Formats: sequence, structure tokens, C-alpha cells
Amino acid sequence: TTPWERASGKCVVQVAKLDWLDPAGSENSVAGGHHTLGEGETFEVILGSDLMYEMEPSAALPGVIRRHLDRRGTCLLAMKRRYEDILQSFLEKARECELRVRIKQVVNERAQEEGDKLFGGGHHVVMLIEHDENGSEEAPRAGFERA
Repeated sequence: TTPWERASGKCVVQVAKLDWLDPAGSENSVAGGHHTLGEGETFEVILGSDLMYEMEPSAALPGVIRRHLDRRGTCLLAMKRRYEDILQSFLEKARECELRVRIKQVVNERAQEEGDKLFGGGHHVVMLIEHDENGSEEAPRAGFERA
């Protein structure tokens, strides 16, 4: 958003194509009629849900978040806890990218009663991700634990 848009109280939503495995893409180009996210474009808020199914794209995600999350921005990712090795790889890469990750476990009691159909049996994770400036410790956010 521009300073004018923030000052006027307007809410602007942008949509852009982003290939995690080729994050540089073609800066500010148009691919298939859609804007392609440029290397220098950052956002105050990044939201994602159910993004981690395979190792390679999941390990690339922290670098994409680091490049496109505003220095004072917040990223929220939600996922069902299916693949522990993929989640652990994501957390390691996030630390390497100097991102602070806080996790909140959400348990679906009904899913647990039905049995463990997938790893975690109804456990979901919400991750709050921010830039970790110089490894500084910050007070925990309500309901989130440091990963």
C-alpha cells in the first residue's frame, strides 16, 4: 500500500503469482495474465494455510517469507500437523533465515476420538513468523510458544 492509501483508511488487497522454487521470477512481469511478485516487494501481512506437503517446497518457504515479509510484518501459517520431518525442516530453515517462529498447537478433540487417521490425529499448528532482529528475545505472544 502507499502512504496515501494507509492515511485514507483504505484497505488494499494484492494478489500475485509466486513460485517458491523460483522466487526471483521475472520482476514485475505478467505471467498468464497475473502479476508476478518481484524480488523487492514486501508485505505487512502474509497469510498461508496448508502449504507444506513436500520437503523441497517446504524448505524453500522460509526464504520466500524472509524476502517478502516487511521488516516489521507478521506472517501467519496454519496447517494440520501431518509430516513431522517437513515441519522440522521448515523450522530449521526459518532459523537459518533469521526468522522468529512461534507455534500454537490447536487440538481437535472430535478428530482424536475418531482415531489417528494421519499423524497428529487432529492436531493443527498455527505459526506466527516475524523477522528475528539480531536474535533478540521478545515477550511471547498470547498463546504462542517459541519454536
